[in-house]
Amino acid sequence: QHQENIPLRKRLRSKEMANFEKRRRTSCSLSATAATLLVLVLARSCEKNKLLDCEAFQVAAPHHGRERFSSSLFQKTPAATLPFQRGSLLRSSTSWLSSSNDNNSNLNDSSSEYDHACDVLVLGSGPAARAIASLLSASNQLKVILADQNFDRRFAPNYGVWHDEWQTVCEAYQQAGVKLEGGQCGQSIDRKWSVTDCFFGGSFGMPMTQRIRLDRPYYRVDRDALRDSLTDEPPYQVLRANHISKACGVNLYEPAGSLLHDATGSTIRLQAKDSLLTVRTQLIVDCTGHETKLVLKEARQAPQSKPGFQIAYGILADVEEPNKKEIDNMIGPYAKDAMTLFDYRTDHYESSDEETQAKVGSAPTFMYAMPLKDNQVFFEETSLVARPAVSF
Repeated sequence: QHQENIPLRKRLRSKEMANFEKRRRTSCSLSATAATLLVLVLARSCEKNKLLDCEAFQVAAPHHGRERFSSSLFQKTPAATLPFQRGSLLRSSTSWLSSSNDNNSNLNDSSSEYDHACDVLVLGSGPAARAIASLLSASNQLKVILADQNFDRRFAPNYGVWHDEWQTVCEAYQQAGVKLEGGQCGQSIDRKWSVTDCFFGGSFGMPMTQRIRLDRPYYRVDRDALRDSLTDEPPYQVLRANHISKACGVNLYEPAGSLLHDATGSTIRLQAKDSLLTVRTQLIVDCTGHETKLVLKEARQAPQSKPGFQIAYGILADVEEPNKKEIDNMIGPYAKDAMTLFDYRTDHYESSDEETQAKVGSAPTFMYAMPLKDNQVFFEETSLVARPAVSF
């Protein structure tokens, strides 16, 4: 995902905006929700002492909470049919997780050739990685290691989610022994809106000013509070080290010996700041993101040989409107008490040349606006999918 310059709309003129806090942002889904689904399935499978076919595993995560997650997924979705998106599971041959207290656990292997041994090794330290590590280690039944050289880095993305979905997530986490805390509104939430607005003017004959209001509350996640909830006094072990492996075939990796699977588990080498570590584990969960090197991408035939990309660019802005009345509850075209989820309007391009208008029509984007406090707003322009990727 690449970001360059955000195209500001005419109705949010540059002269009306000041004190921009620009930052890079990646378009991502609420990984912690996906992690919850994954962990509940893992835990259920552990109870039944089953082996799951990890190659068939996916968890469909919502992008900014836009796709609905039903709580029924936690009870009714068969493990073998869950599609898994952000983290990838690398199966450890024919064995499955056993308790650290199990006499047959591989952790009892006292071989000096391993620097560390565990039941589950989680690669990465984003929301998905920390959620999986926290949930699997909360009961102290499994020894979990989380490995990432960037463990101390702050979460960069902006996360949003529907109220009902977040309550489901929090309840599931609490049942597993993990409590999401902090944020101005509690439960790691920074801001709440009671309604959600959408604008589709210019499409299907809809007027530019027509607003569709959804009576469904929306939340902005406090990324720092979420990180702290999944990090403070973690029951899992942290290694500030990255894997060095790259998939070159099915269960084949280079450099030679950097990642090996066998009948009882996996052995992987991790690069720390000043040393190379060898870790023995029964299961590896890869949460290093879309650019993972541990999974081979599926080959595609033309014309779909080039993938489509989702991309977004956001800014946190203080909007100056000196002529605005204090009693007005609007910032430009947006209501302060609503989360604007979709604004697909393109009337600000009407005076542009034909080539620009054709480009806008062929690769639609939308903006969402999160009014935070006073006249501070988080804006983000999003391309849901385009081939090639839209450049901002």
